[in-house]
Amino acid sequence: MHTSFQLQSELFKIRIDGRSADLADLFPDWTGHDRVGVISNSPFAPLGASVLIQAAVTQFFNHRRENIAHFTKLLDREGEREVLERTLKRAELTGRRNDPAAAATKAKIAFGAYAEIYVLHIDKRTGDHSSLDVFPANREVTVPKDFIAVITQLADLGITRLLLPEGPSGDATLDWEIRAALRDRIQDVFVYHPEGRVSDFNIEISATSPVVEENPEAVLSAREVIAAIETNFGPNFSERTRNALALMRSRINEVSEDVVRGVKERREARLVDGMPSESYRRIGLEEGLQVLSGITGR
Repeated sequence: MHTSFQLQSELFKIRIDGRSADLADLFPDWTGHDRVGVISNSPFAPLGASVLIQAAVTQFFNHRRENIAHFTKLLDREGEREVLERTLKRAELTGRRNDPAAAATKAKIAFGAYAEIYVLHIDKRTGDHSSLDVFPANREVTVPKDFIAVITQLADLGITRLLLPEGPSGDATLDWEIRAALRDRIQDVFVYHPEGRVSDFNIEISATSPVVEENPEAVLSAREVIAAIETNFGPNFSERTRNALALMRSRINEVSEDVVRGVKERREARLVDGMPSESYRRIGLEEGLQVLSGITGR
């Protein structure tokens, strides 16, 4: 939840169809019920859409800020604010003021939730993306390489903005009721490339600060992130942080060190002054279903 304070709208320079745009143009009609689903079919593929994902996170918190009275009322109604404030006070008294869990508590008091970002790994897990604030752990799910299984998972998660890795098209035949349900819910489909640039793009987003690269860098540096937290806080961190570190540690070997190194080197090579720039193609739902069918080998 560190992203609630880290990311701001001005960190993203957006162009749509060659014209300057903003987050509202990128994600029109955003609501408190929007959920972003990112399909991943290769190691750390979603990092090819890291700027778009972080823009979505920013839009999520922008919406919370604009409607803060509503979300504060929900916390107060459930009596949760008082519990959170007591938790934060306890952290400060025990020397854990800057513990990651304490920072998350502050953000929860301010915003009430993590951004609704989900990564759907096709066939097998392909890297831990929690440093992009894809958290808690149930927001990274593994789905069989089966078109209907993935479609069902998207529906069950209530995905409204879909990010697909670029690939060949396939047969997207569906029963009409399934297609109608998807059409009613999914508002945007974006095609991205794991290496950050797609062919025939109509959207380009460039970071205006190296801050936007901090989270992707952390994704590819899990061992260093764990070591830094343990060094900075020693044994004096919360059980919640300890559990989060254990989960990160358990997922380190999903992708070999050689593959991680290759992804990292290629990513660093395409940064401009330490900042990422990526392109995407916004497409209609029907074309998106065809791409998804191709990805799942239907």
